[in-house]
Amino acid sequence: MQVAGATAVDGACAPGRRRPFALLVLVALVGALVLVPLAPGRAAALTPIEPDNRPTAVPGASNGQLSASLLLQIAPTCVAHAAAAPSLAAMIAAAAASGVTIKPSECYRDLAGQKYWRTHYCNLGQCQLAAVPGTSNHGWGKAADLADQSGGLSFTSAG
Repeated sequence: MQVAGATAVDGACAPGRRRPFALLVLVALVGALVLVPLAPGRAAALTPIEPDNRPTAVPGASNGQLSASLLLQIAPTCVAHAAAAPSLAAMIAAAAASGVTIKPSECYRDLAGQKYWRTHYCNLGQCQLAAVPGTSNHGWGKAADLADQSGGLSFTSAG
């Protein structure tokens, strides 16, 4: 699959990247966004919104242990599941066309990365800020932490 702005990934994301402490927004990409049309004039397939904000599992894979062949590089700090990559790339492009910069700070999070962030936030007494390893939306490669040109993202920011 070719996605504008995306490249195949040879390995999993390195865990432990520091993300901004500002408000991070978790976007369930598959199930919440409309997929990019496959051909001009054809309507895009709609994916129903998951009311619990839980992306669907990847058949034959475990959360946080996706094969590199299932992932696409969207940005320097963002690797996403191939099914979610078109929606994420389209969202970033639509924002840019409106004059808003949206940067994914982290997308797919492997199991080691999930353990790192859970430990980090629990050590701060804020376990609720990171999922129990193996249950993260990021572990399916279908979620992204985003920031706009200000370095954060809130309900009042341009993003």
